[in-house]
Amino acid sequence: MKHTPFAALSQSDRDAVLDALSGSRRAMRDVCVSTLEMPAANTADGVCCLATVSARGWNATYDARGSWIAQLKQDLLRLV
Repeated sequence: MKHTPFAALSQSDRDAVLDALSGSRRAMRDVCVSTLEMPAANTADGVCCLATVSARGWNATYDARGSWIAQLKQDLLRLV
């Protein structure tokens, strides 16, 4: 398994997450974002990649190979 904390995500992913947070009026200091890659028998390349986002009273897990940041934005806007 490979755990990647927010600081080690790609610059584009970090910028997109920060944009999503600012749009929902949440501060990065209040949120934990990371990805996790692990073996998965049911995928074409045998790897599953999840993005996990948590904050006080809320958490979500997304398929990190898809449009997870767009889904995060939608979820954050629903919380406002």
